[in-house]
Amino acid sequence: MDDISATPHWIINARKNIEHSQQWKGFTAELFDAVQQQLVESHVNFFTDLSEAEKTLFLRELLKLCRGNAYKEVVLQISSCLEDQLSSCVAIEMQESGSVSTRSERFQSHVRDGMVNLLHKWPDMKYKLHALFNQPLSSEIRKVAWRLFLSNTKARMEYLTRVSKNTAKFSIDLDISMKCDTLLSTEPTFKHLRDSKIATRAMKNVLTYYHRIQRLKNSLPDTEYSLLVPLVQAAIAGAAHSTSVATVTTLLVEEYITLMESRPPFMRNSEIRHKAPANTEGVVVFEEVVQMLGQKDKELSNVIQKIYTQQGDEPGESLCRGVENILQAALGVLFVGYLNMTTLLYIWDQYVIGLDKPSYDCTPAFSFAFLHLLRDHLQKCNTKDELAAALRSQGALLTVGQFQSVISKYFYGDLYSTLTKDNAESFPVLDPTQSKDSSCIVDVVTVPVPLLFLIHSIFLALFPPWTHLSSNENPLRTRPKDRRQAREEREALRMNHIEKMKQEERHRKLREEEEIRLEEERLQRQLEETKRINNEQRLYLEEQLAEERQHRYDIQKNAEEQIGLLQAEIRKIKGDRRPSVDIFTVNSFGTPPPSIESKSPVQDRQLPPLTQQNTTQDNTALPGSMSKPRQINGRTAESVTQDLLQRIMLTADTIINGQNTEREELNSVTRDHLYSYRQDVQNAELEVFGRYLDPEELKNMPEPSRTEKKRRLAAAIKRGVEARYRAKVTQERLLLAESVAYMGATVT
Repeated sequence: MDDISATPHWIINARKNIEHSQQWKGFTAELFDAVQQQLVESHVNFFTDLSEAEKTLFLRELLKLCRGNAYKEVVLQISSCLEDQLSSCVAIEMQESGSVSTRSERFQSHVRDGMVNLLHKWPDMKYKLHALFNQPLSSEIRKVAWRLFLSNTKARMEYLTRVSKNTAKFSIDLDISMKCDTLLSTEPTFKHLRDSKIATRAMKNVLTYYHRIQRLKNSLPDTEYSLLVPLVQAAIAGAAHSTSVATVTTLLVEEYITLMESRPPFMRNSEIRHKAPANTEGVVVFEEVVQMLGQKDKELSNVIQKIYTQQGDEPGESLCRGVENILQAALGVLFVGYLNMTTLLYIWDQYVIGLDKPSYDCTPAFSFAFLHLLRDHLQKCNTKDELAAALRSQGALLTVGQFQSVISKYFYGDLYSTLTKDNAESFPVLDPTQSKDSSCIVDVVTVPVPLLFLIHSIFLALFPPWTHLSSNENPLRTRPKDRRQAREEREALRMNHIEKMKQEERHRKLREEEEIRLEEERLQRQLEETKRINNEQRLYLEEQLAEERQHRYDIQKNAEEQIGLLQAEIRKIKGDRRPSVDIFTVNSFGTPPPSIESKSPVQDRQLPPLTQQNTTQDNTALPGSMSKPRQINGRTAESVTQDLLQRIMLTADTIINGQNTEREELNSVTRDHLYSYRQDVQNAELEVFGRYLDPEELKNMPEPSRTEKKRRLAAAIKRGVEARYRAKVTQERLLLAESVAYMGATVT
């Protein structure tokens, strides 16, 4: 058995049971005899020696054998084994897991996985999907089914070759990208793809490549943008996050090119249809819809005929013209934009799975169903524009169930028989000459056929439902009492688990509360210790401040005393310089009292220099002459005043600005404040005026604009200063908190 590593284990077990069953052994023996007999009767040693017609005849004879009793018995055995294995698998899962999934949901999930796995291994069995007609495919099956029916190896290889050789971008690429973004963002039915980056990029890549290979001079028609959207939705549905855009693009290129090449005439661009009016293939579908309306919905056909009636029309011509005008746009995009995405994908499922059947055409049936389901809204219309608007606005409200009901009622039998006709003739050709002798015929026949029957049985497992699901006794829990007991046990386990989780949650909360309490106590101790240290530091700083104040007070007092002494000395000097009012009176020439020098001997007297004496005499003789200031101890009043002022300024500067380090620190802080203030002013100018002002620009503004601007500027500056101050305070608090935490950690 080849390549079964990824196959679900219940299929592997079923295959093993089938191969060891008596029914299978009898069927293979009968089949081997038929092969040998046919080869002997044909006088052929090897199967490859036959012509194509002989191979077909040979296979038909074998297929006749497959429809006998042996075939029926082996099919029943296969169905029974599959049901037993799948029931056992589901029962074990339901017992072991606590999921709320129902038994039916688990059956469906396993069957889907089996179908996808076997389709990957046996792509030629895609015709088995015809059994799912009129059913919406799941996203997993849809992705595989569309890829199989729209596969195009040549297109994929050409795309990969061109991409590897040419990565140049053209101006049309930007136009296509913008058009894709617009389409996904504006169309309400594409809302699932709006936020998908993969969808937009993949659409742009596919349409850019398609435009190049078509060698178009103009941009692509809008219909060709719309036809890509369902393929994108199917490709990215359920895709992993690691899925690359290149992988999705390669798949979409293959599917899109196949879809565009296989389009029927009625889906071609309307401009192309108008250029070739002689081609009537595209009109057939509208004629079929007209015939269906006349047979199944006469009232709606009368409404359409009434709106499109023109003078001189032949009977039925107006109805044909009306149906074509109504459905032309919708069928050109195969209902893309007219239906919601779920319903649209269901219709595309029915269209895609019939691409391998040229005689199968479901478009007229779904076109009739589309109009029939909207008949209540269409009957209220009186103009052509109202009909078109009703299709757009009300079509998105239609559901899959409504279409299924109409198809089942009117068209299911014919379409299903057309779709499944001659499926038995698709039996794979087996080549028995792949080994050295003809004895390998048995091996060749017995190896692939079990999987063939497995695929057939699995595909019939979903639709219609299994008929033998309850025919055999399940290996686990079949009685209601057992199921109830198991359910009670699961409920008890669940309640115990919930109670245990609650207890763990309570314990966790208690532990957290205890940890929080201990942490709060530790922080409280740290806070108290920090407060104590801060108080001590504050007291120490207050003492230092008091000492500094006292020191400055003493300095100021000494300075004031010196100032007072200097002021007294100045007053004294000024008083000595004031001339006497009776300098020229008689009494002024009286004999002065004897001096100390006069009492001393003559030889002990020291005569002053002549020049000085003469100067003194001149000054005495001319008291009104003030040409030279009077000096005391070699200092004039002007020099004393200058010295006093210098000392006053020095003392004031020392009191205000400090000395040495204090002065430097104060200067640095002042410079920072001035810089911050200038920044605040510039920020305020930007906020109020949107630019920096010239120095005299504000003064030159006219009133009252200048006053208002000044007020706004001042308010902005104030906000900037306050914001900076709050930021500084917050930073200091954070630093204090870090300091407290550090000190607390150090103490601990």
